[in-house]
Amino acid sequence: NSNSYANLSGVEVTIDWSKYSGIESVVFEATIRVVGANGRAYAQLVNITDSNPLNESTISSSSGSGEFKVSGKVPISSGVKTYGVRAKTDIVEFAAHVDNAKIKITLK
Repeated sequence: NSNSYANLSGVEVTIDWSKYSGIESVVFEATIRVVGANGRAYAQLVNITDSNPLNESTISSSSGSGEFKVSGKVPISSGVKTYGVRAKTDIVEFAAHVDNAKIKITLK
């Protein structure tokens, strides 16, 4: 219930990018909804290690029942990084919900 991005607790993963060779793409996938289909919900990845939001990963929906969304390609940094998910809604009286969040790595 925030019109500015808030980190979602318990939704974190640490990735060692050196363990993946030949990465073709990285995207953020999740099911997103806003209570009662009132307004729009937004979600995006954040690189917690470097305190860097990944704007390319932003997804949104005005659905009240949940929509599966896939972001554009997300840039990756080298090394070991911890990523989280953050969300917001444009009408604070109606909560944004993010389910089944994933970072999908496609190899060549």
